[in-house]
Amino acid sequence: MKYLYLACCMLLSLTNYAQKAKLVISDELEIDNKKFAINDILGSDGKLIYLKGYRGNKLWFASMDKSFKIQKSIEVDKDKVIKDMELIDIRMVKNNIVLITELEQKKEGKITNYVWTLNTQTMTFDQPKIILEVSQKVIKRPKFSFMGIGLTNGNFSDQREVFYSADTSKFAILASIPPNDKEEGKYNKFLMNVFDINQNKLWSSELEVPKSHEFFVSRENALGNDGSYHSIGLAYDDEKEMKKGKNGTNMIITYDNKGNAHETKLDFGDKAIVSPTFNWSDNFLICAGFYYIKGSKKNITEGIAYIQMDKQGKVIKESFKEFPDDFIQSMRDAKKSSTEKNKDGEIGISDNFKIRGLQARPDGGAFLFAEEYSSYTVTTYTTNSSGRGTTSTSTTYYVFGDKFVCGISPNGDFEWLTDIPTNMTFTNREIGTIATFSNQSNLYMIYLDNEINLKKKLNERPNSKVKYKRLSAGIVGIDIKTGKAERRELIDSKDEEFVIMPKVYANLNGEMYILGGKIGVFTVKEFKIAKISF
Repeated sequence: MKYLYLACCMLLSLTNYAQKAKLVISDELEIDNKKFAINDILGSDGKLIYLKGYRGNKLWFASMDKSFKIQKSIEVDKDKVIKDMELIDIRMVKNNIVLITELEQKKEGKITNYVWTLNTQTMTFDQPKIILEVSQKVIKRPKFSFMGIGLTNGNFSDQREVFYSADTSKFAILASIPPNDKEEGKYNKFLMNVFDINQNKLWSSELEVPKSHEFFVSRENALGNDGSYHSIGLAYDDEKEMKKGKNGTNMIITYDNKGNAHETKLDFGDKAIVSPTFNWSDNFLICAGFYYIKGSKKNITEGIAYIQMDKQGKVIKESFKEFPDDFIQSMRDAKKSSTEKNKDGEIGISDNFKIRGLQARPDGGAFLFAEEYSSYTVTTYTTNSSGRGTTSTSTTYYVFGDKFVCGISPNGDFEWLTDIPTNMTFTNREIGTIATFSNQSNLYMIYLDNEINLKKKLNERPNSKVKYKRLSAGIVGIDIKTGKAERRELIDSKDEEFVIMPKVYANLNGEMYILGGKIGVFTVKEFKIAKISF
């Protein structure tokens, strides 16, 4: 299918995708007539929604019905219940809430991980179970760098990464182990441990470096529903090249559900993939990212790469699409910093663009979401009244620019690209970025913008000099087949005194629940939840 760039001036015959969305906002939520700070919507068992929050140093879990009424709750005193432990993961798993903690035992030279299961029917914890004990002592040189991180003996700090399969039937803990003082190597080793839903260990293996290379830097990881593990990254023959992040070989290392390793070299010719992300679509592992041309005078992001793989990591389909000229030029005309130009005169998007998600579609295709994001810090100095000293105040500003979404067919072909021009700056990054929802026919994107910008046509460039206090939430509805889009103002924050936090949301039973509240300069308070029906 032909790849289309849909400049919004082409949207001539729109239906009311965005107009159909209905909004209800809760009152400020309380437990036992006392307020608590919600920071996550964990999920649903089909009847109730489960929330996580804090009140002082107390951790709270609560169940809420669709009318926003709290049904049951439990308070967890971290100083007493999980004393001396670090809480490294909390999520909803098969209608229960699962916590994973770790306890560092320095004298014994080991770190122990526990699983705590909160029964949502009774709101009580089962007895915690030890699932992993790892010694900090190893005897051989490691050459695997996870997510680009390689810590030396001198600055080692324990790392634990928790992964869940898409159906939450499997989970894994990736444990870092430092080398000892006598080793020549300086990079941590990583031990992968995979468990089923009953916390039974399925397999455990030290992550290996590709046989034909010396080092491997993992960029993105995925755990399969069958317990297999997949890591895409760059392999290097030289440590100096690894540190520079150049001339690496794209590879996927796959471990089957018994822990056996298999490596696949991804040969994309003159193209190198950056910012890859994984997801599952039916029985396929899908991966997407930006790409640039190797050996160019200046690496510029020229387009999107998309890969379909089977469970063994074998590439079935690979697609590349260069960004259309009018897409790039429209960004450059509006804000030159959104694009980059090399010495040959070629133009690509700025490396400030970040991939925000790869979502499987109901028809077996996918959506790729991206957003321009950057930050900067301003420090001001004030001389005290005596004139003998100064105090400094630093404020970090988070800039959220254009967003775009790409439609990818079940065959891996690029269908359309829709750009949503935005330009907002916040001092709280939790209220930036986007929340997404899709059904059989439409895709929805919800984000914060100034009410003046939301009243503009979708093809008009936003006004960057707008008042921070006039925030509203906008909703963009996109037709899955054509990419045609429309936008409307969803929440007038001036009237509602409610600002959404798009990083904290859940899609439950055909409805979207987004956390929000009244915004301060750096924090959100008076927490409420918005329910959007489509």
